[in-house]
Amino acid sequence: MHAGLPGRGGAILVSFAEDYYSAGTREITGAFPGASVEQLGPDLAAVTLNGSSLDDLAQAIRNAPLVFARHLSAEAWRFSLAEARMDSLSARHVPWLTTISRLANPSPCNAG
Repeated sequence: MHAGLPGRGGAILVSFAEDYYSAGTREITGAFPGASVEQLGPDLAAVTLNGSSLDDLAQAIRNAPLVFARHLSAEAWRFSLAEARMDSLSARHVPWLTTISRLANPSPCNAG
């Protein structure tokens, strides 16, 4: 696991319709006692399930059914706001970032 902030990253990112954020997080913590939820935005949470996985959450959504979750994703990296600027990130943080930067900002020699 890689993280921009020490000890951070690896949570499950869950999106909800903004109006149903609270109901959705209550639904998850009800289905997974001991789960921790960190609100990242008005419709996005980072969920840690303490021994359960993304697959377990996806299965619960299919079977329960948990109805408020819209999207699930594994968190790979988390950066502070200061680190999030493209020019401050480096290959040390995200190995594939150099390739993305080259694609986003082609040199004049490579422009078609």
